[in-house]
Amino acid sequence: MVAEDTGYLPNASEELLLEHDDILFNRTNSFELVGKSGIFKGNKSDKVTFASYLVRLRALERESADWLNYLLNDNCFLAYVRSLALRSLHQANLNPSRFSSVRIPAPPLAEQKEIQQHLNDIDIEFDRQIDSAQRTIQLYEELRKNYISEAVTGKIKV
Repeated sequence: MVAEDTGYLPNASEELLLEHDDILFNRTNSFELVGKSGIFKGNKSDKVTFASYLVRLRALERESADWLNYLLNDNCFLAYVRSLALRSLHQANLNPSRFSSVRIPAPPLAEQKEIQQHLNDIDIEFDRQIDSAQRTIQLYEELRKNYISEAVTGKIKV
């Protein structure tokens, strides 16, 4: 996806530009969303930066960024890091100091990539199933409209 050219900063510090496979960690949001992360698949040449309520994480060479992103979004992991968040009235904050205290044991890189591939395959199958269900729903909606139209116009007896 390409960002629209509707609003931008005239210049941003080079060290704030996102690089391919940077992980953005949501440190301030509602309690349900704090701790969620996403992975940037663009390039530094895209000149994209990030908001102050996000923290950028970079995987080490011995870690797969995709595997790490899957782990960070795991429900059990999210429950754990959310337990570290400071809550206020409508927001929660997991500051970088608290988050950096979390230790993540990582399997060897080859195993991370195997896990990542397995999860990618599951994601692809989920997407395929969702698309199929959405097509089925559309077909049923069209059939329903046709039956209603035929009943109203007297083409079929009810």
